[in-house]
Amino acid sequence: MKRMFILMAFLVTGCGAVNVSALGQNTDTEYRTPQPTATQSPVPTATVEYKATANAAETQAAIAQATADEANRVMVQATNDQQQREHETQMQSAQATQQAESNRMVELGWTATAYTTTIPLTATAQVENMTAIANYKAVTIAQITATAYQPTQIVAEANAQTQAQFATAFAWVQIFAIFGLGVFLFFAAWFMRWYWMREDFRAQAQAHAQSPQGIAERNGLTPIAHSEPEPEFIMPTPPKPRHIDRPMTADLIKYTIPCAQEPFDIFAEKLVTGEMALSINKWETSGLVSGANVGNVRAWIKNMRAWMHINGFGVFNDNDEMTLVQAGREWLEKYLEKRILPTEYRFGEVTA
Repeated sequence: MKRMFILMAFLVTGCGAVNVSALGQNTDTEYRTPQPTATQSPVPTATVEYKATANAAETQAAIAQATADEANRVMVQATNDQQQREHETQMQSAQATQQAESNRMVELGWTATAYTTTIPLTATAQVENMTAIANYKAVTIAQITATAYQPTQIVAEANAQTQAQFATAFAWVQIFAIFGLGVFLFFAAWFMRWYWMREDFRAQAQAHAQSPQGIAERNGLTPIAHSEPEPEFIMPTPPKPRHIDRPMTADLIKYTIPCAQEPFDIFAEKLVTGEMALSINKWETSGLVSGANVGNVRAWIKNMRAWMHINGFGVFNDNDEMTLVQAGREWLEKYLEKRILPTEYRFGEVTA
């Protein structure tokens, strides 16, 4: 590299000298036009820094070349390795395929040989074979289940053996525990009864001490005999008799209406329309049946109330007031449609 720079410096110097000599030959002293003259380029001289730079450049160029060579070698080696692996994979795949085909041909040969030497099973034999397979599966499942539950069975057997071994001791412990509990409850009940009796005795003693007789006894005085006064006689008040207009005679039977048809029609119409109720006073003062030959209106309305009650057409309350029920209203409405009694009913006279 250093030699190339020196050679280039000599070439530049020679070219400058040739140009100067050529310009000197073509000039004329008379009326000469000013011409540009070439200046001599300085010749570079080698310095310490320049040499160090050149050495560094050469070193870097060598390193770069070595790196490129190594990269090329590695790339070539990797390509060769990859191609080698692909070739080996293809060879192994081909060998495996060939081996599988060979095995398949052997199996087909076995199948053909077995087919020519096997006798097909009958339907019964096939059913028995399937039943045997199913039973074998059931037995296998049972064995697996038994194996799975074997630890639990071992623990249960150990517990049973332990209980059988200590059964007598356990029974005595239970008997002792029950006996102890009974004794405890007995003494607890006895103590509570004794405590409550003591409390009652103390309360009685305290009440006696605070009474005049107790004060006299504490002070050494003789208490005066106490005579309790006889209780005042209170004459008991007889209960007020309640008059409930209920049927009490045999004459008032269920299917005999205690009046004629004319007053009964008036009675039914007024009850259905709601103009009148089953009140004795209202019927007595209304005058609706005065001209219907019923005689004593009060006695008549009482008999009608009794008949209504027997047939379940009305109910009494505690104040001896009667109320028409839905069944009675429906019976009266059905009667008023045709004015004809049912077969079992009839009109009759009841003496008040």
